Amino acid sequence: MKNWYLRIGVLLAILLGSTMIVGSNFVKTELQPERLRFYDGGEFEKAPFPPSAENPLGTDADGIDIFSVLIHGLDDTVRIILLITIMTFLMAIPLAFLASNQQGLAHWIIQGLSYLFSSLPPILAVVLILSTPYVDSSPIRKELMILTIAIVGVGRVGYLFQQQIVQLSRKEYMHAGLILGNNPFQMYIRHYLPNLWPSFMSNFFLEAGRVTLLAGQLALFSYFFKQKLVIKDVGDYEWQSADFDWLSFLASGRTEIIHAFWIPLFPALAIAILIITFQLLGEGLRLKFHTKSAKQQNGFLYRAQLIFEGLWFDYIRGPLIKIAKNPMVLSLVCLFILISNSSQTIPVFTPASGTNSWVDKERQLANVTAFANLYGYVRFFHPSDEVEEVDWNQFALYGMEKVNGSKNEQELKENLEEIFQPIAPTLKIYRTDEEYDRYVPDYKKLRDSAYELVVWQYEGVKIKENLSFLPLLTEEEMQDKLLILGLNQSYKSKRVYNSFSNGKFSIWALPLFNHFPNEKDVIEEPINQELKIQLPLTLVSYQKSTDVDGENQEFLALQNQLKKIDVFSEDTMDPIVQLSNVVIVWNIVKYFYPHYEIVDVDMNQQLNNAIKELLPPNYVNYVQFKHVLERMLRPLNDGHINITDKQYHTSKYLPFWADVFDGEVVVTAVSEDSPFKVGDVIVERSGESAIEWINDVIKLESGTQHYREFAALKRFVRDLDGRKEESFTLKRDGQQLKIKATYHLSSMVDRFHRSPGEGYKYLGNDIYYVNIDYFTEVALEEFQHAKGIVFDFRGYPATDISALFHKLSEEIVYTMPINVPQIMYPNKHPVGFQENQGRYDPKGETFTRKIVALIDGSCISACETYAETFKGNGLATMIGGPTAGTNGAINLIKLPGNMGVWFTAMQALNVDWSQHHMIGVQPDIIVERTREGALEGRDEQLEAAVEYLKREIDED
Repeated sequence: MKNWYLRIGVLLAILLGSTMIVGSNFVKTELQPERLRFYDGGEFEKAPFPPSAENPLGTDADGIDIFSVLIHGLDDTVRIILLITIMTFLMAIPLAFLASNQQGLAHWIIQGLSYLFSSLPPILAVVLILSTPYVDSSPIRKELMILTIAIVGVGRVGYLFQQQIVQLSRKEYMHAGLILGNNPFQMYIRHYLPNLWPSFMSNFFLEAGRVTLLAGQLALFSYFFKQKLVIKDVGDYEWQSADFDWLSFLASGRTEIIHAFWIPLFPALAIAILIITFQLLGEGLRLKFHTKSAKQQNGFLYRAQLIFEGLWFDYIRGPLIKIAKNPMVLSLVCLFILISNSSQTIPVFTPASGTNSWVDKERQLANVTAFANLYGYVRFFHPSDEVEEVDWNQFALYGMEKVNGSKNEQELKENLEEIFQPIAPTLKIYRTDEEYDRYVPDYKKLRDSAYELVVWQYEGVKIKENLSFLPLLTEEEMQDKLLILGLNQSYKSKRVYNSFSNGKFSIWALPLFNHFPNEKDVIEEPINQELKIQLPLTLVSYQKSTDVDGENQEFLALQNQLKKIDVFSEDTMDPIVQLSNVVIVWNIVKYFYPHYEIVDVDMNQQLNNAIKELLPPNYVNYVQFKHVLERMLRPLNDGHINITDKQYHTSKYLPFWADVFDGEVVVTAVSEDSPFKVGDVIVERSGESAIEWINDVIKLESGTQHYREFAALKRFVRDLDGRKEESFTLKRDGQQLKIKATYHLSSMVDRFHRSPGEGYKYLGNDIYYVNIDYFTEVALEEFQHAKGIVFDFRGYPATDISALFHKLSEEIVYTMPINVPQIMYPNKHPVGFQENQGRYDPKGETFTRKIVALIDGSCISACETYAETFKGNGLATMIGGPTAGTNGAINLIKLPGNMGVWFTAMQALNVDWSQHHMIGVQPDIIVERTREGALEGRDEQLEAAVEYLKREIDED
């Protein structure tokens, strides 16, 4: 009988192999985006382009030819799949031989992996492993992903070969080999391997087919072998593929299937062909070798083997695979795991509800103030081993509960010593009027190479407590997860060591910067009006440990108490939790905000005000507590400040946008299904004066005045508090109306009536408009005949346009310096900054047309990086209003109760190194929106830009 499985499989393999070798000679060598195509008469077409003679399989949304991608990506795709399969066999075959006696460690490894991945769908198992923070944020993530997929198959392959080895060992000729004196190694080489080799070959290709299917499923879940982090919004990121292999390309086509079916269709067909090729080769080889050996077998055994294989392949294997691939089953398994995890997350420790009412308000204020100050000094500036081991979110809750009820100064002192000295044994607390001997350490007897001084150094601050939230964050909170993973790499908190013997830094813990305090440096500060402290900045370390006197039993007891506290599930309505969160946020922002030299704020007074708002007889709900945090941080003039929670990440928008003109809130843009009309005047919002509501929010927002006005209008239409709907009183055509509106839009209505996805627009007179949300570098080549371009920077950019800077000038283009503060001392300015200024050298043909950039108060953070690069290098004329004046990377503080706070943690300067914070990018031509223009649907800033370019072009 002809083996058609093998024949077709070999034919497909030859076809694929030939394509890998010579295919690239018949397609484009460079995969360049082509988002627009221009035709005679000024018409143009936007990608994706359907299948045609030029693009046989069509293009993707960036205009990249799909056929070229499939040809170029075949090599990488096959290489990765074969690598994973080879790794699986290299692990499985030795384990199978070692487990042939069906006992021992190797046997249990095979059994465990086999049972685990046969009961748990492989895709789910791999996703769970890859989602762990240590894998997801690892610098060798690609290698770990390949290893994980390989390990998933080890149990199945190892068990199969183990059973075959056991069966072979019972054959008479195997016993004959032993009788002839063959040792175990000789038996494996001379007898087992020749008999197992056919099985190895056939199962290798069958396993490669399974790996291909699993890798394709992972791509649909956005797990790529090589990926990059793409910024979408302020602090909003997503992982995207950085390769052009088939698997990654399949994932990128998911969102295009409705209007461009060819994008996911052809990569999916290519992957299906690859899977079929592996399956045909595997089944063909199995049939070939099976038929040959069957002629040599006893008829009864041969029939028994056929019956067993028939049962397995016809009745067991197929249903198992179907179950594993069934999305409903997969969803139920995921749901079961989530429910199981949530049911086990029961807080063992809950702080007492409310504060101690029998302690007067002034006493509580003194207690909390002392705890807040000492908390920061110990956490960030005392370099003991214990400081590094403590979860400081847990400690804040534990300490606040202990300290808040102190009845007098002496009891407060004793309580502070009880909770802090297990962490900082050298801490001394005194009354403010008490005389004491100044701290003078005697380290003379320790001056040999075994002893070193240790101190904290910071570049920004790496908040390790954030990592404990990762396993508990939901899919809706993916933005926080990605932020935590990214920021964990951006900032550094490190204990560094300095030798007594030569005064040099230890090679085992290289410093972040070249500065080390004197060994006699000590924190001598009041922590409230009653108490003051002495706390060393440096400690003696012996063999990289500060516990030179042995194990700290008091600290172990404290850790046992802290481990009972479930930070994630704390009740943010509890006053103890609210006070603890204020203490945590205040300390981190106090020591690591980079702009205190230009911001007029007394952070001690801000702490005092916040504490008073939370002490009895006051009682604030959750929304009011967020406002307490905002008021505490508002004087920083930091537009990055946001209070985040699950509602923040899932919030929806109302179906309109409104501006303030002449003291009235006027609707200026609406969605298609909106009950509002342009021109409506909003009088009340849920029973409150609309204009007063906006003015109150402006007082809560941080940043420059023009940014706070924009931010308040954005909050006016955004559901940050989980209200679901609002009732409005309107004035329309001289009549008063009442309307209810639900929050249901995923993004806010565009106030300039810009069409989603429209990145380019021809404005006439050889002038083009570009929305940077959708811009690609290739557009420069398509605009060669343009005489002027308007770049719209209003809002937060969804794309990275930095590649433009190579093309816009014949001189070197410099970006804004983004500098990381280097911190070592409390209550002092940074000892320096790690300076980072990007530069872009000219590449290829430069584009030197007339350029205008539109800016206003909504342009913040990354948007300002681009705007200031244009302004500071003289690349464009800036038209509109000042930008937000807030740039530099953010940091995230995760708090008990799963709240979060963003703040600016890096110093951003203008291209010429002048001040940017609180100033922003200033326009060359100021153009403000008017009520008349907004109601007519006109974009007056864009109109002004076009008129300016016309004049400039005419003058040339």
